[in-house]
Amino acid sequence: GQILNGLLDEFDRSNSDGDLARMRHFADAILANFQHKQGPESLFQRFVFYSLNPLVAARKRSIAFKNSALKDNLAHLFSQIRSIVRTTHGVVSKVFPDHSDEILSLLVSRLFNDTAFGLQPMLQDFLHPSHRGYDLPHNEYLQILVTAHRETASLVHELARGLNKGRDARVEADRHGPSGGKAPPMALTEYSFDTTFIHRQMRTVFQQFTGDYAERELKLFDQRMSKRLYAVLPHRLMELYSPGLPPPPEVVQERREAQVKEEQMQR
Repeated sequence: GQILNGLLDEFDRSNSDGDLARMRHFADAILANFQHKQGPESLFQRFVFYSLNPLVAARKRSIAFKNSALKDNLAHLFSQIRSIVRTTHGVVSKVFPDHSDEILSLLVSRLFNDTAFGLQPMLQDFLHPSHRGYDLPHNEYLQILVTAHRETASLVHELARGLNKGRDARVEADRHGPSGGKAPPMALTEYSFDTTFIHRQMRTVFQQFTGDYAERELKLFDQRMSKRLYAVLPHRLMELYSPGLPPPPEVVQERREAQVKEEQMQR
């Protein structure tokens, strides 16, 4: 236990220093000597946590400003996520060349589902921002949802490309063998990481946010139609022939102000 923990701590220090050679040294020692003592699992979990941990602070910064455009902040946050993913791919290829599938699949799982820095709680923050004190208007909600879906699709492409690139590099290495000569066909390692796993993760994340998508679209359509019709038609005519169409907020405000004036005059 103490030896493994000591090696893991040295790996963490090397990771903090960005020393890939020392990271590879301690990772190889752990993987070679602690296969049956939770060594690989602890090593991979620590590496992925360290890689994704900056997203916690980035997420808090992105929703901290009440008057800022959430949609723009969300796009910027996703650009940071993609940068972290690209950096992690590069580190994995140098430090864990024979274990990239395990690590990157763990990265995908935590990136989409982790309660601290996963996409699901991040989207919850943006689509239901508690710091604003009220629900987002339908148009802003839908804009953020569309932006999130587009940015997540781009992230999925980045993740899949990294997985496929790592797989192709290992296939090529097996094909030529350690001495540079071609290995027999039966010696090739089987690489069958299913990148559709990433797409399933994406669908799961958005499922809870798209359930009322059609209803919000209809309400937004009603709001826009109401605004146009109330602008050109007499209000009493609208109430008579379209009683189910709520008046736009500015009309409601005008009526409240008129009612207040009338009450003041009656006093």
